[in-house]
Amino acid sequence: MLQDMAMQTSYAPAEGVILVDKPRGISSFGVVKAVSRIVGIKKAGHAGTLDPMATGLLVVCLGRATRISRFLMEGFKEYHGIMHLGVVTDTYDAEGKVMETSPLPSGMSISDIRTEAACFTGQLLQSPPPFSAAKHKGNPLYKLARQGKIVHKEPKEIFVKEFSVEDAGLPDVKFRIRCSRGTYVRSLCHELGAKLGCGAHMTELRRTRCGNLSVDQALTLERLEEIVSEMPVDEFMIPVNEALGHIPALEISNAQARRLRLGQGMMFDDFLDLLEAFLPDIPRTGLVRLVTHSQGKEELVAVARIEPDGRGRLKTEKIWN
Repeated sequence: MLQDMAMQTSYAPAEGVILVDKPRGISSFGVVKAVSRIVGIKKAGHAGTLDPMATGLLVVCLGRATRISRFLMEGFKEYHGIMHLGVVTDTYDAEGKVMETSPLPSGMSISDIRTEAACFTGQLLQSPPPFSAAKHKGNPLYKLARQGKIVHKEPKEIFVKEFSVEDAGLPDVKFRIRCSRGTYVRSLCHELGAKLGCGAHMTELRRTRCGNLSVDQALTLERLEEIVSEMPVDEFMIPVNEALGHIPALEISNAQARRLRLGQGMMFDDFLDLLEAFLPDIPRTGLVRLVTHSQGKEELVAVARIEPDGRGRLKTEKIWN
């Protein structure tokens, strides 16, 4: 009996996603390390880094779920924060050294700030801030910056869906941002401050959403400790397919699923026929989940990109066995 249980554990290890409400003052790596210790699963990672001063939703992947972390980062992120006008820091946030102070323009109103914030929406190019984990020749920029070596990286394309000003008790401004992966919110605050003519830095940041996952579903590390003592990990982890709910799903047949899992692929034209039948309004770029249904349950087969590979087959990014 004990041998049977051991075999079952070895063939069906716990895998899935745990949402953590990250506290201020701890790194994302520190949270992952704590979760790994609490649940007893060594293989762990996270989708989307939060700076130590930031709080809120951190998506922790456990077991094989670490293989889909990059897809979890494809969904839009939502942040709520506060920026302080009139003060510029070298890190663009409250943890940095004050570099410059300026008076606020006379007569500045919340309407003025909203108008300028709207300029930072849509498709944008953004470079990582000097104090960031982005790397130059293998070295994190923040380490180089502490040595007085400021490296300006090539800007990358980001998308800001919303940059709204919710309240302004000047010089503090409350804001909400919805943006793509790779967006540095503190850089947006810095750039908005420059556009307003007085400078700014971010003083608080809280991530509230990542794709279809919300901080309302998240657990504190203390609560996670309690739950682990009450039930098996599998019972409260979010399954991989559910965690990828921000990616549109397309149902395929069991025969097609078998061929994909055997590495035989799916012809792109056959995929387009399915696409027209099931999801006529899905964009022709981006990702799609290929799923099957068994006994009323949706099962993930693969994540694919809506484009052909070099052999005329659907380009699969990850096959889920």
